[in-house]
Amino acid sequence: MARGWLAKACLAAGSALCTYIVCEAAITAWFRFGGRGNSEWFFEESGRTVHFDAVAGYRLTETPSRWTRITNGVVEYVGTLRGNNAGFPSAHDFTIRRQHPGQRRIAVFGDSFTSAQFNSVNWPQRAEQEMERDGHPAELMNFAVDGGGLANWWSVLTREVGSKGYELDGVVFAVFTNDLYRRFLFAEDRGAGSHMYGRAPGWNREDLPKIFDDAKGRLRSANGSHIVSSAEFDAVLRGQRPASVPRPPLRPAIARLVWHLLLNYFQPEALPDRWNAGQLAMMADIRRFLEERNIPAVVVYLPGRDELAGRDGLTKGAPELERAALDFGSRIGAEFWDGTQPFRDATPQQIRGYFFPYDYHWNQAGSDVFAHFMARRLEEFSNVEEFSDVRATASRSPLTRSGQRLGTR
Repeated sequence: MARGWLAKACLAAGSALCTYIVCEAAITAWFRFGGRGNSEWFFEESGRTVHFDAVAGYRLTETPSRWTRITNGVVEYVGTLRGNNAGFPSAHDFTIRRQHPGQRRIAVFGDSFTSAQFNSVNWPQRAEQEMERDGHPAELMNFAVDGGGLANWWSVLTREVGSKGYELDGVVFAVFTNDLYRRFLFAEDRGAGSHMYGRAPGWNREDLPKIFDDAKGRLRSANGSHIVSSAEFDAVLRGQRPASVPRPPLRPAIARLVWHLLLNYFQPEALPDRWNAGQLAMMADIRRFLEERNIPAVVVYLPGRDELAGRDGLTKGAPELERAALDFGSRIGAEFWDGTQPFRDATPQQIRGYFFPYDYHWNQAGSDVFAHFMARRLEEFSNVEEFSDVRATASRSPLTRSGQRLGTR
């Protein structure tokens, strides 16, 4: 009896193993040779454009470089990396002083959702266009750092905007997911075969690289990124893989999927319960900068696709992330705006249409929806004096949301 049971068990196990091997081989081959199951980024000679900088993390030169993301054999976007005269992804050059009397100057800080050089027009530029059209001229100075967050914003605001004495009427911080937990990011593509980036080891000022030699030891290749020539880039867009670019390593597709599911189930990403001393010091510096210059500020929370697309078409957003953004705004004396508002009436299908099919960033349509929202909110302040009332409102705002105290972070 026991031997019969054991034989049946072995037969069943062997049959299951054979079935798995056949399925794994077929699906892995389909993914491998059909260009499925992987995302890759191709940069057109980005060494001429992406250069390390100790203040911003990196600067974008005025020499353009195209870039594209290809997922499952589909070209999701083709964008252009290019900086203005200050090395930031703004549509126009920066000047220290106001060039047009009566035009408000607002510095905008954010990450890739705000730099958005995968779209034709990023949201600060679109909002600026709408405000100009509506008779509320404003210059939205885009200081966003793709991949950056609190540490880069602090550095650019205090060591670039402040040291050069930029004339400003307001500051906007566009906060997405874990931006407030991101240590200082830097990048350098010169002499590299892939996009190279790294982060400072800690949050203290002495942890930030002062020269490139301080940073190069922490640079690492962005997975799936390739720097190619212009001719090779054109070939990629035609569906031809350059001979100089190796194919992604062969990995078992089913086993890889199961492994990632198990990791996410047993080790979900968790945010720290409290701000650390370095984060608090940077927030205090930002508040001091704003108060000393009497510059009002706004913190706006940016929603992600997964946060928006709920069972009923919309969820309020990731509570912990939104509470963190709200607390950040309170600590720097800023007004808080909820960036999920312009998407609340959208259907699940519309929400999917606002983002790329695989990449988690919003596409031009989603960016424009948010830009329209920001333009309307900024237009509510018809002059500098009314815009300055924002701080007074923020300083009186209670640090609560849904009955929870936020100051404990």
